[in-house]
Amino acid sequence: MLPPVIGVTERWTSHGLSGLALDGFDPVSYFLGSSPVPGRPDVEVLWGGVAWRFASAANRAAFLRDPLTYAPRLGGHDTAGLREGAIADADPALYVIRPKGLYLFRDEAARRAFLADETLFEAAEQGWTAVQREIVTR
Repeated sequence: MLPPVIGVTERWTSHGLSGLALDGFDPVSYFLGSSPVPGRPDVEVLWGGVAWRFASAANRAAFLRDPLTYAPRLGGHDTAGLREGAIADADPALYVIRPKGLYLFRDEAARRAFLADETLFEAAEQGWTAVQREIVTR
Protein backbone atom coordinates (compact mmCIF):
# COMPACT_ATOMS: atom_id res chain seq x y z
CA MET A 1 0.00 0.00 0.00
CA LEU A 2 1.38 3.39 -0.98
CA PRO A 3 1.50 6.25 1.53
CA PRO A 4 -0.99 9.07 0.93
CA VAL A 5 -0.03 11.44 -1.87
CA ILE A 6 0.18 14.64 0.15
CA GLY A 7 -1.06 17.77 -1.60
CA VAL A 8 -2.54 16.11 -4.68
CA THR A 9 -6.21 17.01 -4.88
CA GLU A 10 -6.98 16.77 -8.60
CA ARG A 11 -6.99 13.89 -11.03
CA TRP A 12 -5.70 16.17 -13.83
CA THR A 13 -2.51 18.13 -13.47
CA SER A 14 -2.29 21.79 -14.44
CA HIS A 15 0.35 24.47 -14.60
CA GLY A 16 0.92 25.85 -11.09
CA LEU A 17 0.58 29.51 -12.06
CA SER A 18 -1.83 29.52 -14.99
CA GLY A 19 -4.09 26.60 -14.04
CA LEU A 20 -3.92 25.37 -17.65
CA ALA A 21 -3.76 21.71 -18.59
CA LEU A 22 -0.82 20.80 -20.83
CA ASP A 23 0.69 24.26 -20.22
CA GLY A 24 -1.92 25.61 -22.63
CA PHE A 25 -1.25 23.24 -25.53
CA ASP A 26 -4.28 22.00 -27.46
CA PRO A 27 -4.82 18.34 -26.44
CA VAL A 28 -6.48 17.47 -29.76
CA SER A 29 -3.50 18.80 -31.71
CA TYR A 30 -1.27 16.03 -30.34
CA PHE A 31 -3.29 13.59 -32.46
CA LEU A 32 -3.46 15.70 -35.63
CA GLY A 33 0.04 16.73 -36.57
CA SER A 34 3.71 16.31 -36.00
CA SER A 35 3.74 18.37 -32.80
CA PRO A 36 1.25 19.98 -30.40
CA VAL A 37 0.17 23.56 -30.95
CA PRO A 38 -0.70 26.20 -28.36
CA GLY A 39 -4.34 26.73 -27.57
CA ARG A 40 -5.99 30.15 -27.67
CA PRO A 41 -7.42 31.93 -24.61
CA ASP A 42 -10.68 32.58 -26.47
CA VAL A 43 -11.19 28.84 -27.15
CA GLU A 44 -11.09 27.38 -23.66
CA VAL A 45 -13.17 25.00 -21.58
CA LEU A 46 -13.14 23.90 -17.95
CA TRP A 47 -13.14 20.12 -17.69
CA GLY A 48 -11.95 17.83 -14.93
CA GLY A 49 -11.21 20.77 -12.65
CA VAL A 50 -8.68 22.43 -14.98
CA ALA A 51 -8.77 24.79 -17.96
CA TRP A 52 -8.04 23.34 -21.41
CA ARG A 53 -7.20 25.53 -24.41
CA PHE A 54 -7.69 24.72 -28.07
CA ALA A 55 -6.35 26.03 -31.35
CA SER A 56 -9.85 26.04 -32.86
CA ALA A 57 -13.51 25.70 -31.97
CA ALA A 58 -13.55 22.42 -33.94
CA ASN A 59 -10.83 20.97 -31.69
CA ARG A 60 -12.74 22.09 -28.59
CA ALA A 61 -15.89 20.41 -29.92
CA ALA A 62 -13.97 17.18 -30.61
CA PHE A 63 -12.57 17.25 -27.06
CA LEU A 64 -15.98 17.82 -25.51
CA ARG A 65 -17.46 14.91 -27.47
CA ASP A 66 -14.89 12.51 -25.99
CA PRO A 67 -12.46 14.17 -23.55
CA LEU A 68 -10.88 10.92 -22.36
CA THR A 69 -9.65 10.24 -25.89
CA TYR A 70 -7.67 13.51 -25.96
CA ALA A 71 -6.79 14.25 -22.34
CA PRO A 72 -3.41 12.80 -21.36
CA ARG A 73 -3.38 9.42 -19.70
CA LEU A 74 -2.38 9.18 -16.05
CA GLY A 75 -3.79 12.60 -15.24
CA GLY A 76 -1.05 14.27 -17.27
CA HIS A 77 1.60 13.30 -14.71
CA ASP A 78 5.00 11.87 -15.58
CA THR A 79 4.55 8.35 -16.90
CA ALA A 80 7.90 7.14 -15.55
CA GLY A 81 7.20 8.40 -12.04
CA LEU A 82 3.83 6.68 -11.93
CA ARG A 83 5.44 3.39 -12.87
CA GLU A 84 7.11 3.69 -9.47
CA GLY A 85 3.94 4.93 -7.75
CA ALA A 86 5.10 8.55 -7.52
CA ILE A 87 3.57 11.78 -8.80
CA ALA A 88 5.95 13.97 -10.80
CA ASP A 89 5.47 16.87 -13.17
CA ALA A 90 5.71 16.12 -16.88
CA ASP A 91 6.81 18.25 -19.81
CA PRO A 92 3.96 18.47 -22.37
CA ALA A 93 6.58 18.67 -25.13
CA LEU A 94 7.86 15.17 -24.22
CA TYR A 95 5.13 12.73 -25.14
CA VAL A 96 4.24 9.45 -26.78
CA ILE A 97 0.95 8.52 -28.45
CA ARG A 98 -0.01 4.89 -27.78
CA PRO A 99 -3.26 3.04 -28.55
CA LYS A 100 -4.61 4.02 -25.11
CA GLY A 101 -3.77 7.70 -25.68
CA LEU A 102 -1.30 10.45 -24.84
CA TYR A 103 1.48 9.84 -22.30
CA LEU A 104 3.73 12.60 -20.95
CA PHE A 105 7.27 12.42 -19.56
CA ARG A 106 9.53 14.54 -17.35
CA ASP A 107 12.65 14.03 -19.48
CA GLU A 108 13.84 12.52 -22.74
CA ALA A 109 15.66 9.63 -21.04
CA ALA A 110 12.41 8.40 -19.47
CA ARG A 111 10.60 8.77 -22.78
CA ARG A 112 13.26 6.71 -24.58
CA ALA A 113 13.14 3.99 -21.90
CA PHE A 114 9.38 3.60 -22.38
CA LEU A 115 9.71 3.48 -26.16
CA ALA A 116 12.27 0.70 -25.77
CA ASP A 117 10.06 -1.40 -23.45
CA GLU A 118 6.33 -1.37 -24.15
CA THR A 119 5.57 -3.23 -20.89
CA LEU A 120 6.48 -0.09 -18.94
CA PHE A 121 3.27 1.62 -20.10
CA GLU A 122 1.14 -1.02 -18.38
CA ALA A 123 3.24 -0.73 -15.21
CA ALA A 124 2.62 3.04 -15.24
CA GLU A 125 -1.13 2.47 -15.68
CA GLN A 126 -1.09 0.17 -12.65
CA GLY A 127 0.87 2.76 -10.67
CA TRP A 128 -1.71 5.42 -11.56
CA THR A 129 -4.53 3.14 -10.42
CA ALA A 130 -2.82 2.78 -7.04
CA VAL A 131 -2.02 6.49 -6.72
CA GLN A 132 -5.60 7.53 -7.58
CA ARG A 133 -6.84 5.74 -4.47
CA GLU A 134 -4.70 8.08 -2.37
CA ILE A 135 -5.64 11.35 -4.08
CA VAL A 136 -7.32 13.72 -1.67
CA THR A 137 -10.71 14.79 -2.99
CA ARG A 138 -12.39 18.00 -2.06
